[in-house]
Amino acid sequence: MAKVVFSAMVSSVRGKLRGGIFRGGRAGAVLMDFYSPNSRSVNQVVQRASVSDFSDGWYALTETERELWDKYASMLKPAVSGVAAYLRNNLRLAAANHADLVAVSVPPASPSTIGALAGLTISWIG
Repeated sequence: MAKVVFSAMVSSVRGKLRGGIFRGGRAGAVLMDFYSPNSRSVNQVVQRASVSDFSDGWYALTETERELWDKYASMLKPAVSGVAAYLRNNLRLAAANHADLVAVSVPPASPSTIGALAGLTISWIG
C-alpha cells in the first residue's frame, strides 16, 4: 500500500490502474494491490449449490407450510423471515451430512423444541 500525494494539477484519483486500485482512506488517497476476493473453493461451490437447492425447495412448499415457517421464524430471537428460518434449519441438517437427517418441510413446534431423532441411542460406558 502506498500513500498518494497530489499536486496542484491532480486533486483526486479513483479506480484501477494495472495491478493496483486507488482508494480514499483516513490518511488520504492510497494505492493498494488489487485482487479478486471471490475465489471459488470447493466448499464455497457446495454451499452455494445447497442454498440454491433449498431456495428452490422453499418455492415448492405449500402456502400452509410457508405460513408455518413464517410463524416459527417470528418466534426466533432475533425474528427473521420464514424463508431464512427454512434455509437455516435445512442447511444445518445438510451440513451434518448424516443419512437420517433430511430436509424438513415443516418447522419445529417452537424454537426451543428439540425433535426426536429416529434411531438415536445413548449408552453409558463407565
